[in-house]
Amino acid sequence: YANRSAARQLGKAADEVAGRQLCEFFTPDAYGTQRRHVERVFETGSTINTEEKFSFAGQQRWLNTTLVPIEDESSGVGSVMGISRDITARKKAEELLREERDRARKYLDAAGVIFLILDASRKVTFINRKGCEVLGYDEREIAGRDWFENFLPERTKAVTTDVFERLFRGEGQSAGYHENAIVVKGGVERLIAWHNVVLRDSEGKATAV
Repeated sequence: YANRSAARQLGKAADEVAGRQLCEFFTPDAYGTQRRHVERVFETGSTINTEEKFSFAGQQRWLNTTLVPIEDESSGVGSVMGISRDITARKKAEELLREERDRARKYLDAAGVIFLILDASRKVTFINRKGCEVLGYDEREIAGRDWFENFLPERTKAVTTDVFERLFRGEGQSAGYHENAIVVKGGVERLIAWHNVVLRDSEGKATAV
């Protein structure tokens, strides 16, 4: 059985789909992948979910597919039902977003200044190449860590925390510019001049600095 939407995805009329083999609608590689998924459901009796790219009627399309086992009278898996959604538009949007993000990252890495983003819990969610160079650490050693606990001298934490909190309270004018020391690899201190900007969500709530 195939409903009209399934037939349309395959580029066929509904009465042209029922009773035919999967291999008639997929390229050899795609058919091999789909066959393995279906066989796994028959063997294990478990539901699986996939997101894969296929070629239908000369077009490349992404499908999100859930394969569900249907038991027969002997309590075994007698057939497999596939529920598929075309997610091509979403995938294209995600790809464009990745491209824009990568392009922005290249610009930020090329800049000769530190770009640092801290979330509301003071953890590092982004640091550019210059920031890593100044600190002397790889990005993986910085991302996700508490900036105040790991990269500030003890004597400056209270003052810098106050600046951070004032930014989140909307007092950006008084906290927009701040100078404080940081501790780089090896324990050396460097004095940094920060220009702080609050990042907000669609509702205007402060989410990061």
